[in-house]
Amino acid sequence: MKGRLASDSAVVNYPALKTTITVIITGSRLSTREQEACKGIKASPAAPPTQETTCSFLGPVFQKATPARTTYMSVSWIPPTSNECDRFFSQAKLLYTDMRKSVDVNTLEVLMLLFYN
Repeated sequence: MKGRLASDSAVVNYPALKTTITVIITGSRLSTREQEACKGIKASPAAPPTQETTCSFLGPVFQKATPARTTYMSVSWIPPTSNECDRFFSQAKLLYTDMRKSVDVNTLEVLMLLFYN
């Protein structure tokens, strides 16, 4: 664990992965370098859906439309593996004491922004 959270670990300073995550979230096309960087987060191929035969002509009307799935797993949540994330959450833990547990979420966000910067 110490190797992953060290200040000189490869996870902390990996700009290709950072830009790849933002490109995937925005839905743009990936360059070759970005495709190489995101090999670890590529989703495994799912089994193709089977077509069911219906006896009724109204069957296709009542079927639910399935949205198109992306080839990459969701990156809206990234595990906190960098020192910066670790420090941020430890500061939030110190700020979020028993006296402040009733603080509004937006107020806590502003306090963390001011405290962190």
